[in-house]
Amino acid sequence: MEHGQSLAYAAHAQKLAVETGYWVLYRFDPTLGAAGKNPFQLDSRAPKKSPLEFLKLQNRFTKALSNPGSKERAQELHAGLIGFLAKRYAEYAQLAKAPMVEVAEVELPHYVKVTQEKDVLVLYGTETGTSRQAAERCAAHLLAKGAMGGRVLVRSALETEPAEMQKHEKVVLIVSTIGYGEVPTMMIPHEEWLAAQHKRQTMKGVTVYAFGLGDSAYEQTFCAAATMLARQCQEAGATLAGEVGRGDYQHPDDYIPTLDAWLAQNFA
Repeated sequence: MEHGQSLAYAAHAQKLAVETGYWVLYRFDPTLGAAGKNPFQLDSRAPKKSPLEFLKLQNRFTKALSNPGSKERAQELHAGLIGFLAKRYAEYAQLAKAPMVEVAEVELPHYVKVTQEKDVLVLYGTETGTSRQAAERCAAHLLAKGAMGGRVLVRSALETEPAEMQKHEKVVLIVSTIGYGEVPTMMIPHEEWLAAQHKRQTMKGVTVYAFGLGDSAYEQTFCAAATMLARQCQEAGATLAGEVGRGDYQHPDDYIPTLDAWLAQNFA
Protein backbone atom coordinates (compact mmCIF):
# COMPACT_ATOMS: atom_id res chain seq x y z
CA MET A 1 0.00 0.00 0.00
CA GLU A 2 1.00 3.65 -0.32
CA HIS A 3 3.59 4.76 2.28
CA GLY A 4 4.37 1.10 2.96
CA GLN A 5 1.58 0.71 5.53
CA SER A 6 -0.28 -2.57 5.88
CA LEU A 7 -4.00 -3.05 5.41
CA ALA A 8 -4.28 -3.91 9.11
CA TYR A 9 -2.64 -0.61 10.04
CA ALA A 10 -5.01 1.31 7.78
CA ALA A 11 -8.01 -0.45 9.34
CA HIS A 12 -6.70 0.36 12.83
CA ALA A 13 -6.20 4.03 11.91
CA GLN A 14 -9.71 4.31 10.45
CA LYS A 15 -11.25 2.66 13.51
CA LEU A 16 -9.34 5.02 15.80
CA ALA A 17 -10.43 8.03 13.74
CA VAL A 18 -14.06 7.10 14.43
CA GLU A 19 -13.57 6.18 18.10
CA THR A 20 -11.88 9.50 18.85
CA GLY A 21 -14.43 11.60 16.98
CA TYR A 22 -11.96 12.71 14.30
CA TRP A 23 -14.32 11.11 11.81
CA VAL A 24 -18.08 11.17 12.40
CA LEU A 25 -20.25 8.58 10.67
CA TYR A 26 -23.73 9.72 9.70
CA ARG A 27 -26.41 9.32 7.04
CA PHE A 28 -28.66 11.89 5.42
CA ASP A 29 -31.78 10.76 3.55
CA PRO A 30 -33.67 13.61 1.80
CA THR A 31 -36.67 11.33 1.23
CA LEU A 32 -37.23 11.17 4.98
CA GLY A 33 -37.19 14.95 5.11
CA ALA A 34 -39.81 15.09 2.37
CA ALA A 35 -41.95 12.77 4.48
CA GLY A 36 -41.70 15.07 7.49
CA LYS A 37 -39.22 12.85 9.33
CA ASN A 38 -35.72 13.58 10.54
CA PRO A 39 -33.43 12.93 7.55
CA PHE A 40 -30.29 12.89 9.69
CA GLN A 41 -29.05 9.71 11.36
CA LEU A 42 -25.91 9.61 13.50
CA ASP A 43 -24.08 6.28 13.40
CA SER A 44 -21.05 7.23 15.50
CA ARG A 45 -21.28 6.84 19.26
CA ALA A 46 -20.00 9.53 21.60
CA PRO A 47 -16.17 9.54 21.43
CA LYS A 48 -14.57 7.38 24.12
CA LYS A 49 -10.95 8.19 23.37
CA SER A 50 -8.95 11.38 23.09
CA PRO A 51 -8.38 12.68 19.54
CA LEU A 52 -4.70 12.85 20.49
CA GLU A 53 -4.56 9.06 20.13
CA PHE A 54 -5.42 9.38 16.46
CA LEU A 55 -3.14 12.36 15.92
CA LYS A 56 -0.20 10.28 17.15
CA LEU A 57 -0.59 8.19 13.99
CA GLN A 58 -0.32 11.22 11.74
CA ASN A 59 3.26 12.15 10.90
CA ARG A 60 2.38 15.75 10.04
CA PHE A 61 1.08 16.27 13.58
CA THR A 62 3.86 14.47 15.45
CA LYS A 63 6.54 16.36 13.51
CA ALA A 64 5.04 19.70 14.48
CA LEU A 65 5.09 18.69 18.15
CA SER A 66 8.67 17.47 18.06
CA ASN A 67 9.98 20.65 16.42
CA PRO A 68 10.90 23.25 19.10
CA GLY A 69 10.04 26.04 16.68
CA SER A 70 6.47 24.84 16.16
CA LYS A 71 5.72 22.90 19.36
CA GLU A 72 3.85 25.68 21.18
CA ARG A 73 1.74 26.52 18.15
CA ALA A 74 1.05 22.83 17.53
CA GLN A 75 -0.21 22.44 21.10
CA GLU A 76 -2.54 25.41 20.61
CA LEU A 77 -3.87 23.91 17.39
CA HIS A 78 -4.36 20.53 19.04
CA ALA A 79 -6.38 22.17 21.81
CA GLY A 80 -8.50 24.01 19.27
CA LEU A 81 -9.07 20.84 17.27
CA ILE A 82 -10.19 18.89 20.32
CA GLY A 83 -12.67 21.62 21.20
CA PHE A 84 -13.96 21.74 17.63
CA LEU A 85 -14.44 17.96 17.45
CA ALA A 86 -16.41 17.93 20.72
CA LYS A 87 -18.59 20.80 19.52
CA ARG A 88 -19.16 19.16 16.13
CA TYR A 89 -20.27 15.89 17.69
CA ALA A 90 -22.62 17.77 20.01
CA GLU A 91 -24.17 19.47 16.99
CA TYR A 92 -24.63 16.19 15.13
CA ALA A 93 -26.09 14.49 18.21
CA GLN A 94 -28.57 17.33 18.58
CA LEU A 95 -29.56 17.09 14.93
CA ALA A 96 -30.05 13.34 15.16
CA LYS A 97 -32.44 13.44 18.11
CA ALA A 98 -34.29 16.59 17.10
CA PRO A 99 -37.38 16.72 14.92
CA MET A 100 -37.12 18.52 11.59
CA VAL A 101 -35.08 21.64 12.36
CA GLU A 102 -32.89 23.98 10.42
CA VAL A 103 -29.20 23.92 11.29
CA ALA A 104 -29.38 27.59 12.25
CA GLU A 105 -31.86 26.71 15.01
CA VAL A 106 -29.55 24.27 16.75
CA GLU A 107 -28.10 26.05 19.77
CA LEU A 108 -24.57 25.10 20.69
CA PRO A 109 -21.78 26.18 23.01
CA HIS A 110 -20.33 29.60 22.10
CA TYR A 111 -23.20 30.33 19.69
CA VAL A 112 -25.67 31.34 22.37
CA LYS A 113 -26.60 35.01 22.55
CA VAL A 114 -29.37 35.08 25.19
CA THR A 115 -29.13 33.83 28.77
CA GLN A 116 -32.08 32.01 30.36
CA GLU A 117 -32.49 30.55 33.84
CA LYS A 118 -32.98 27.02 32.48
CA ASP A 119 -29.70 27.13 30.57
CA VAL A 120 -26.84 25.11 32.02
CA LEU A 121 -23.68 27.15 32.49
CA VAL A 122 -20.42 25.25 32.00
CA LEU A 123 -17.89 27.72 33.37
CA TYR A 124 -14.19 27.02 33.00
CA GLY A 125 -11.03 28.62 34.33
CA THR A 126 -7.74 27.87 32.61
CA GLU A 127 -4.21 29.07 32.03
CA THR A 128 -3.16 26.79 29.17
CA GLY A 129 -6.47 25.80 27.55
CA THR A 130 -6.86 22.33 29.07
CA SER A 131 -9.94 23.24 31.10
CA ARG A 132 -11.57 24.58 27.97
CA GLN A 133 -11.08 21.20 26.29
CA ALA A 134 -12.62 19.51 29.31
CA ALA A 135 -15.54 21.96 29.29
CA GLU A 136 -16.22 21.28 25.61
CA ARG A 137 -16.14 17.54 26.28
CA CYS A 138 -18.54 18.04 29.18
CA ALA A 139 -20.92 20.04 26.98
CA ALA A 140 -20.81 17.37 24.27
CA HIS A 141 -21.80 14.76 26.85
CA LEU A 142 -24.66 16.87 28.20
CA LEU A 143 -26.04 17.59 24.74
CA ALA A 144 -25.67 13.99 23.58
CA LYS A 145 -27.37 12.61 26.69
CA GLY A 146 -29.95 15.35 26.96
CA ALA A 147 -29.25 15.10 30.68
CA MET A 148 -30.06 18.70 31.50
CA GLY A 149 -32.69 19.77 29.02
CA GLY A 150 -32.52 23.17 27.38
CA ARG A 151 -29.31 24.78 26.21
CA VAL A 152 -25.74 24.30 27.35
CA LEU A 153 -23.56 27.40 27.58
CA VAL A 154 -19.79 26.98 27.60
CA ARG A 155 -18.04 30.12 28.79
CA SER A 156 -14.62 31.07 30.06
CA ALA A 157 -14.36 32.92 33.34
CA LEU A 158 -12.62 35.67 31.39
CA GLU A 159 -15.82 36.53 29.50
CA THR A 160 -18.30 35.86 32.31
CA GLU A 161 -19.19 38.15 35.19
CA PRO A 162 -19.12 36.32 38.55
CA ALA A 163 -22.75 37.23 39.28
CA GLU A 164 -23.77 35.33 36.14
CA MET A 165 -23.53 32.11 38.16
CA GLN A 166 -26.55 32.97 40.30
CA LYS A 167 -28.78 33.32 37.20
CA HIS A 168 -28.71 29.60 36.37
CA GLU A 169 -30.31 26.62 38.05
CA LYS A 170 -27.29 24.46 37.24
CA VAL A 171 -23.63 25.46 37.00
CA VAL A 172 -20.78 23.12 36.05
CA LEU A 173 -17.35 24.36 37.12
CA ILE A 174 -14.29 23.05 35.25
CA VAL A 175 -11.22 24.48 36.97
CA SER A 176 -7.47 23.95 36.72
CA THR A 177 -5.21 24.41 39.74
CA ILE A 178 -2.12 26.59 39.41
CA GLY A 179 0.74 27.61 41.66
CA TYR A 180 0.27 26.55 45.27
CA GLY A 181 -3.37 25.54 44.97
CA GLU A 182 -4.69 28.78 43.46
CA VAL A 183 -7.41 29.30 40.89
CA PRO A 184 -6.42 30.42 37.37
CA THR A 185 -5.92 34.17 37.03
CA MET A 186 -9.16 34.60 35.07
CA MET A 187 -11.12 33.09 37.96
CA ILE A 188 -9.81 35.29 40.78
CA PRO A 189 -12.82 37.68 40.47
CA HIS A 190 -15.18 34.70 40.83
CA GLU A 191 -13.34 33.47 43.91
CA GLU A 192 -13.53 36.93 45.49
CA TRP A 193 -17.19 37.37 44.56
CA LEU A 194 -18.17 34.00 46.06
CA ALA A 195 -16.28 34.81 49.25
CA ALA A 196 -18.46 37.91 49.66
CA GLN A 197 -21.76 36.00 49.22
CA HIS A 198 -21.62 33.96 52.44
CA LYS A 199 -24.05 36.13 54.40
CA ARG A 200 -26.20 37.03 51.41
CA GLN A 201 -26.72 33.39 50.31
CA THR A 202 -26.82 34.66 46.72
CA MET A 203 -26.31 31.18 45.25
CA LYS A 204 -29.36 29.67 46.95
CA GLY A 205 -31.36 27.58 44.47
CA VAL A 206 -28.33 26.88 42.26
CA THR A 207 -27.01 23.33 41.87
CA VAL A 208 -23.26 23.22 41.32
CA TYR A 209 -21.14 20.46 39.83
CA ALA A 210 -17.36 20.80 40.06
CA PHE A 211 -14.50 19.07 38.26
CA GLY A 212 -10.88 19.97 38.88
CA LEU A 213 -7.73 19.38 36.87
CA GLY A 214 -4.31 19.08 38.43
CA ASP A 215 -1.16 17.07 38.97
CA SER A 216 -1.24 14.39 41.67
CA ALA A 217 2.52 14.79 42.06
CA TYR A 218 1.56 17.84 44.15
CA GLU A 219 -0.48 15.88 46.66
CA GLN A 220 -1.36 18.70 49.04
CA THR A 221 -2.72 21.02 46.34
CA PHE A 222 -4.10 18.43 43.90
CA CYS A 223 -7.26 19.97 42.36
CA ALA A 224 -7.43 22.36 45.32
CA ALA A 225 -8.89 25.20 43.24
CA ALA A 226 -12.03 23.27 42.23
CA THR A 227 -12.51 22.00 45.78
CA MET A 228 -12.24 25.52 47.19
CA LEU A 229 -14.68 27.02 44.68
CA ALA A 230 -17.17 24.21 45.30
CA ARG A 231 -16.99 24.90 49.04
CA GLN A 232 -17.44 28.64 48.46
CA CYS A 233 -20.51 27.96 46.33
CA GLN A 234 -21.99 25.87 49.15
CA GLU A 235 -21.23 28.57 51.70
CA ALA A 236 -22.99 31.06 49.40
CA GLY A 237 -26.13 28.90 49.44
CA ALA A 238 -25.67 26.58 46.46
CA THR A 239 -26.23 22.83 46.51
CA LEU A 240 -23.18 20.76 45.56
CA ALA A 241 -24.17 17.73 43.48
CA GLY A 242 -22.01 14.67 44.03
CA GLU A 243 -18.30 14.80 44.70
CA VAL A 244 -15.75 17.13 43.17
CA GLY A 245 -14.14 15.31 40.24
CA ARG A 246 -10.36 15.26 40.03
CA GLY A 247 -8.59 14.86 36.69
CA ASP A 248 -4.93 13.91 36.91
CA TYR A 249 -2.33 15.01 34.37
CA GLN A 250 -0.19 12.09 35.59
CA HIS A 251 -2.66 9.54 34.19
CA PRO A 252 -1.45 7.89 30.95
CA ASP A 253 -4.61 9.16 29.22
CA ASP A 254 -4.54 12.51 31.01
CA TYR A 255 -7.78 13.69 32.66
CA ILE A 256 -10.16 12.11 30.13
CA PRO A 257 -10.96 8.74 31.83
CA THR A 258 -11.70 10.46 35.14
CA LEU A 259 -13.80 13.15 33.47
CA ASP A 260 -15.82 10.60 31.50
CA ALA A 261 -16.46 8.55 34.65
CA TRP A 262 -17.49 11.69 36.54
CA LEU A 263 -19.85 12.72 33.75
CA ALA A 264 -21.40 9.26 33.62
CA GLN A 265 -21.95 9.31 37.38
CA ASN A 266 -23.52 12.75 37.50
CA PHE A 267 -25.27 12.97 34.12
CA ALA A 268 -26.38 9.50 33.08
